[in-house]
Amino acid sequence: MPHQNRIVRRTRVAVKNALMELIHEKNYPRISVQEIAEKADVGRSTLYRHYNSKADILVEI
Repeated sequence: MPHQNRIVRRTRVAVKNALMELIHEKNYPRISVQEIAEKADVGRSTLYRHYNSKADILVEI
């Protein structure tokens, strides 16, 4: 299980970093979940496994 926890942490960090980078590039309302997933190099289904919406990512940041 420790290996799985590390993967979860890495994924969540990648998603949060991706959103922060995109916010520097354009306005938050114009950012799509797909863009966040692509920038984080994860699938949309993976992103949704960890977060319900892009607002949930922002709250965690």
